[in-house]
Amino acid sequence: MGGRKLTENIGIVGGGVMGEALLAGLLAQGVALPSTVVVSEPTAARRNFLAERYGVAVAEHGAAALAQGVVVLAVKPQVWTGGALREAGQTCQGLVLSIMAGVSLAGLAAQLPQAGGVVRAMPNTPAQVGAGITAMPGAGRTTAAIGGSPIRCWGPWAPWWKSPSRTWTR
Repeated sequence: MGGRKLTENIGIVGGGVMGEALLAGLLAQGVALPSTVVVSEPTAARRNFLAERYGVAVAEHGAAALAQGVVVLAVKPQVWTGGALREAGQTCQGLVLSIMAGVSLAGLAAQLPQAGGVVRAMPNTPAQVGAGITAMPGAGRTTAAIGGSPIRCWGPWAPWWKSPSRTWTR
C-alpha cells in the first residue's frame, strides 16, 4: 500500500493505543506525512509523546482534528457521547472514519450533520499486528463521498471490504 498518499489532511481524535496504532500505520506505509496529521488528545504527556515520536501536530481539544478532511474517531464511545467532542462534531465537514464500538452508523451520521460521510471499521487487531481484514460499512451520504480515502486509510493494516450499510446501521 505504500506510496498511495491521501490528498486530504487527517485528524485523529484520540491518541491512545488504537489512535497511535492507526497513526503509525498511516505514516509507516506512506499514506500520510506527519505534516498532514493532527492528533487530538486530552492528556499532556501523551500529546508530547506523539508529537516527539511521530512529528505530528497535537491538540488538547478535538476541534482541531475534527476540522480536517479525513477524521478518524479513535476514542471510547463514552468519550464521544460525553458532550464536548460531539458538539465540536456538529461543524465537521470531512469524511469521518469511526472505530468506536457500540456507536451506530445512523447515530453518528445524525450527530455529524455536515460530515462528508461516515464510515465504520473495526481494524483493532489488523492495526496492532499488521494483518487481518477490515469491513467498512458507510452511512448516509457516504457512498458518494468515500472515494478512495477510507480504503487508503485502512489499507496499511489489512485488506478491506466495502459492505452494504443497510446491514450495519444498528
